[in-house]
Amino acid sequence: SLWQTEFTSALFTFAASFCSLGLNDTEIGLFSAILLFTGDRPGLTDHKTIESFQGILLEAFKQMVSS
Repeated sequence: SLWQTEFTSALFTFAASFCSLGLNDTEIGLFSAILLFTGDRPGLTDHKTIESFQGILLEAFKQMVSS
């Protein structure tokens, strides 16, 4: 179907763009953790703690990619 074609195309475009960043395994792990630790997920009760942890991960990621 058309939706599947558009989705697949968008997915491959994203994958190519992400791959072009040249991140190593540690950087990919930090990037993934930043995406997972977001305070606006449904069902969370302690948003500030999650966002604080996400900030720590973000700083670690910034240091990794800038060195």
